[in-house]
Parts: sequence; C-alpha cells; structure tokens
Amino acid sequence: MNLSILKKKTRLRTIRSKILTLIIGLMVFTSMVFTFITTKNYQRELTAHYHKLSKETLSSTIRIIDSEYNDLLSYEINSIKTQRSLMENTGKNLLLMINSFYDLHKTGFLTELTAKELCLKNIEEYRYKKNNYFFVYDLNLTGLSHPSKEMVGKNWSGFEDLKKRDALQLVRENLKTEKKNFTVFMWPRLEDMKPVKQIGFFMYYPQWKWIIGTALEMGYIEKISCAKEKLILSKLNKILGQVSLSNVGGIIIFNSHGKVILHTSNLKDIDLKLSGMTLNPSIQNYLKKSTGNFSQPVEYPYPNKNQKQMTQSAFVDYFKSMDWYVAAFVDNQTLKKPGSAIAARHSAIILMFSMIGIAFAVFISKKIASPLADLTQYAKNLANSNFKLHDDPLLKSIRANDRNDEIKQLADAFAFMEFELKKNLLDLKNYQQNLEHLIEIRTKALSDTNKDLTKEIQERKRLEEKHNKLIKELQKALDNVKMLSGLLPICSNCNKIRNDKGDWNELEDYIESHSDVLFTHGLCQTCADKLYGHNAWYIKSKNKKLRNQNPPHQTP
Repeated sequence: MNLSILKKKTRLRTIRSKILTLIIGLMVFTSMVFTFITTKNYQRELTAHYHKLSKETLSSTIRIIDSEYNDLLSYEINSIKTQRSLMENTGKNLLLMINSFYDLHKTGFLTELTAKELCLKNIEEYRYKKNNYFFVYDLNLTGLSHPSKEMVGKNWSGFEDLKKRDALQLVRENLKTEKKNFTVFMWPRLEDMKPVKQIGFFMYYPQWKWIIGTALEMGYIEKISCAKEKLILSKLNKILGQVSLSNVGGIIIFNSHGKVILHTSNLKDIDLKLSGMTLNPSIQNYLKKSTGNFSQPVEYPYPNKNQKQMTQSAFVDYFKSMDWYVAAFVDNQTLKKPGSAIAARHSAIILMFSMIGIAFAVFISKKIASPLADLTQYAKNLANSNFKLHDDPLLKSIRANDRNDEIKQLADAFAFMEFELKKNLLDLKNYQQNLEHLIEIRTKALSDTNKDLTKEIQERKRLEEKHNKLIKELQKALDNVKMLSGLLPICSNCNKIRNDKGDWNELEDYIESHSDVLFTHGLCQTCADKLYGHNAWYIKSKNKKLRNQNPPHQTP
C-alpha cells in the first residue's frame, strides 16, 4: 500500500469522520431533543384538554340522566298516587254497599246469614276500571269472596310482600289501629291466577269482622318506565354522539352486574355492539374502583374489534338511583396520533438538515485533513526512530505552509516536543539507575522489618489464645447463672413479653427460658366465677364449699 492511499484512509478514519460525526451528531441530537420536547408538550396539553373534556362530558351526562330520572320518578309517583286514589274512592263506594246490606239485617228485613251471602255475591261481581275486582277474607285469613271459586274457603296466608313477609297477616295487624292500609305484594292475576307484583288496598269492616281488599298490577307502570328509560338512552346516544369527545373516546354506561346499558363513540376501532352484553370483569373492577375520583383518570386495557389490546383513560361516576356506572373515556392510542404526526414531520426536517450537514462537513474536512494526515505520519515516524529524526521532510513541508497557521503552530510544537523528549530520555535513564540503587537499600530494610513483625505476630497469637480461653471459661460460668433484670416489654392486654428478636412470647415461656422457674396453673375465684358462674353444677359446688367453710350457727 503506497503513501497516498494510507493518507487517504487515515483522513477518512480520523479527522473527516470525526468532523462528520460531531456536526451531524450535534444536529441530530439537537433536533431529536427539540422533537421530543415539542411532541411531549403537545401530547401533554392535548391529553389534559381531553381529560378535562371527559370530566365535563361526564358531568353533563350525569345531569341529563338526573333530569330524565326525576321526570320518570315523577311519572311513577303520580301514576301510583292516581291508582291509590282510584282504589280508595272505589273502596268507599263499596263500603256504602256493604253498609246497606248490614242495615237490612239490623232492620230485620234479612237475616245476618242472608245479608252476608247477598253482600259477598255482589262484591264478587263488582268490577271497576276494566276487570279489577274486590276480595274479602276474615281475620283467620280465610277467603270469603273472590272471582275465582278456587280461592274461596282457602287460607290466604303465604302471599309475600317485597320484603318476603306474609303480606295479609301484616295487613290484618295494621288494620287493628288504622282504617285502611296500602301495600305492594304478590297477588294472583285474575286471567291466569299467576302471582304478580300489585298495589293492594285494604279496609276493615268491624261489624262483620271482614277485611275487604283490591289490587292493581304494577306491570303497566313498569312497562312505561322501561319505555321512558329507553327514551333516556336514545336521547343520551343522540346527544353524546355529537360531542367532540366522541372523536377520541366516548361514554359507556353499565350497571352493578356489569351489563352494558349504553356504549357510544365515533372511533372506528371500538366495538359499539356491547349494549346488553356483560362488560369484562377486569374492566369493571378498574372502573368501579375509580368511581368518584376526578383528580386523575383510571387507565385500563381494552380490546378493539380485532382483539388487539389498547389503553383507555376514563373518569367514572355512579348514579345510585338507577344503579348506573357512567364512564367518560378517551383512547390513549388515538391521543398519540397527532404527536406521532408531528414527530414524523420533524424527522423529515432532521433528515434534510443532516444531508446538508454531511455536505458541509465533507467540504471542511478536505481543507484540513491533508496537512493533519502528514503531521500524523510524522508522529509515527518519530516514535519508530526513537525520537532521533533530523530534518524530516513531512515536518518541513507543514512548517513551510503559510496558509495553515494553526496547523503550522502544531508542527512547531511537535518539533519542540522532539527536542524536549531527547533531553528527557537522557534524564530518565540517569534517574532509573539511581532508583535501582534505592530499591536495593529499601528491600533489605523491609526484609529486616518483616522478621521483627513475624516474631511480634507469633507473640500476639499466643496472648490471643490465652485470652480466648479465659473468655470461654467466663462464658461457661455465666451460662450457669440465669437471672432476669432490666425492663421487660409486656403487652398491657394479653401480658405477652417481646424478646430481643421482636417476637411476642407467653409470660410463662419467657420466664422459664430465662430462669430456672417452672410454672403450674390454676384458677382464682374471680376467673372461675367469670368462666363457669352461669353453670348450675358450678353454683351448686360453690354453695357446698361455702357451707363447709361457714357451718350454720347452732343454738344451745
């Protein structure tokens, strides 16, 4: 390999490559830091914005649900009030009819038995509001009148209220102090005699000791309530689908059993067919645990349509009246897309400036690489000649070049270094000789000192063995003496004592292990009374003992 090729390779491996690396590295590093900071700041501000939007959307959703629920509750209350008023007014009219039959008996026109039979027959045929009827039973809960003949003469106990109690027995007890009573209970429907939830109204007729009642089904009110609930969800779905949160997240509503009531979002990767399905238990736990925490959103994994795991952040609130958990969520991957776009644009800019930097670095390196390569070769030749070069042509060519002032100064410094190195080599040789003589003297002194130290170590080992033997004898004597002293950490409740390791031992175990004391157990009179004082055998034994200790006084 000739000299020109060596120079070229040296330039490429040293100055030029370092200049390129330095300039391009600085540019890339600066650009990457700028991109990272810009992207992170933008990402942080965007995330904070959508988290704030999530809380606002959640608050708006809760307000809408609360407003609609109050309307629904008002409807149910008004409907129930209307039904109760209807049953109460109809019941008053029925009591007038029963009184008319009772008056016929009192005036002597009818016997009591005939009056009761005619009255019960009229009650059985009495209808109001389509097919609603009245029924009669006595204080023994025996059915006296009902449109179904199967119910007459039977005992009516066992019909439960909402708390699983016997409803008719409770009505009987309440009517002793009240003239009328309302309750919600399970009562057979007239069409198929199937027990369904109904509002019951009861009156007591004391003259004949009858309890007169009627019932209206709650089903139609619940059907209308369900329809209104669907209307609420439809309204929510329409409103929430238009908010800006739907572009990066959405709203999910589920009950305490995990059943999804509503799931709305404009994201393409989100599965919106979850309504009516049960939410994943792990997602339920994440959302339920963070309910009411509006300082920081909860993050949880969520599978997309392709079952790929994504991460979502959500704020959650609980609407107790309808047993709904309402979560406003944002998709973290969607929030990162704008930041990724910014990073891509900045990367393109970095690449463009890197290419410009490479071209600029190549131009600079060509201007200074050649004289530096000559100076490098001179340094190698100087080392190979043991610093005995004289009038080297490479050094002369660099020092004669007036256009490279800094490099020329470096070459002058090399020439001065060569002169100084020659001088220092001679001084170093003289110093080496003096050093070898001093080492011989010092080695002999160290050898003598080592012998003295060896003797001293042997004497110390003998004294140490004697000392250890004495310690063992003292330890053996100390082991034969066991005593308790100092402060004992004892529990004020159970009287356990804490040892040096921090463990709590029974009082007996601790004292037996630290002394020669042994314990035996018994019961004092107070503890015996506390443990067995309620048992007959103990009371009998105690009385006998007292009689033996204090015999009765005998009179002379």
